Amino acid sequence: MSGAGSRLYRVRRPSRSELSDLAADQSSRDVSYQPVGVSLRSNDPPPGFTTQRAQRPIGQGTDRFDRARSAIIDWAGHRRAGARLQPDRPELAVGNDVSFALRVWPLWITAACRIAEVIDEPDRFGFAYGTLPHHPAAGEECFLVVRDPSTDQVRLEITSHSRPVSRLARLGGPFSRAVQRYATTRYLDGFERPASREEPLEPPPFSLTSIPWWFEHRKTGRLTIAQFPNWPLFALGAAIGARWISEPGDLIHDGANLAIPALWLYWGADELLRGVNPWRRLLGAAVIGWQAGRLILA
Repeated sequence: MSGAGSRLYRVRRPSRSELSDLAADQSSRDVSYQPVGVSLRSNDPPPGFTTQRAQRPIGQGTDRFDRARSAIIDWAGHRRAGARLQPDRPELAVGNDVSFALRVWPLWITAACRIAEVIDEPDRFGFAYGTLPHHPAAGEECFLVVRDPSTDQVRLEITSHSRPVSRLARLGGPFSRAVQRYATTRYLDGFERPASREEPLEPPPFSLTSIPWWFEHRKTGRLTIAQFPNWPLFALGAAIGARWISEPGDLIHDGANLAIPALWLYWGADELLRGVNPWRRLLGAAVIGWQAGRLILA
């Protein structure tokens, strides 16, 4: 494939026809790594490859397992991550190819993969796909839902063995790994909570003037301005109340004076690191700045 269709990185989102052309071009190519099946059969990556593993408990019981199984069949994790797939919902069959575009602002990354294995067991379901030459990395990634028969606990597992191939991915270093971790988290979100067929799964595009971009909960899709319950704020309320009813010099009053800024900093750091949308993270950063300024000027 030549020309615009061969570019890994683009500013404009690729069209369906461009992704179809990419899939057709890659269909005659071999995978860009060896050995095939490494993400399922080995805990050790091939030389030069990096391993990334993530898992998340999602509940108990056969019904929970079946719902996650359906989400994997539906590629809900990839769609929740904002990927545009071609085909839209590829059939899980060994040898089938999928091309996709994923937004990593301000660019779109295009890639092509081939399904290397499908796992369909009573307590384990999922698939592994491997990279084709049109991909910024080389390697394999496996997506599984597993039910422990002894405890009935259900968990999601994602394992990848990969190494950067494109020049930008190699130069990106820690940033490339951060992008991979971000995508993995979004995959887990989607497999845990698949949306309806009618619900758009692509996250809102970046825009400083877009209300959805600022306020949309990245897991549920709902507009989220405040979160309840929020125990650090309840603890803050208790500490402020304790200071108000006590006298200066009292042990309770002095303890409250120490606890209040510590709780503000904890709350701000928690929101900055784990906030559900940019608004919550910005709020956390503002609170940290406010408290840091007070401590410096005190």
